[in-house]
Amino acid sequence: MKTAVRIFVDLCIVVPLVLFAFFQLYLHTGLWKMVPTEKEQGKALVAAVFGMIVTGVPCAVCIGLRATVLRKRRER
Repeated sequence: MKTAVRIFVDLCIVVPLVLFAFFQLYLHTGLWKMVPTEKEQGKALVAAVFGMIVTGVPCAVCIGLRATVLRKRRER
């Protein structure tokens, strides 16, 4: 049971981290169109920032949980 929970927490770290990197790339490059309008670029910026917030917070929480578990395991 403990192994399944550990794997789940690890996946909850890796998947949002990959999505966070994707949103950073999206923020850096903007829309992947040949000639996007300024309004479309603004929407892409908002979507990228929102996506980074939505994926960054759970990733940070799971990293904190994992660090807490490792710290308690070392104290035993």
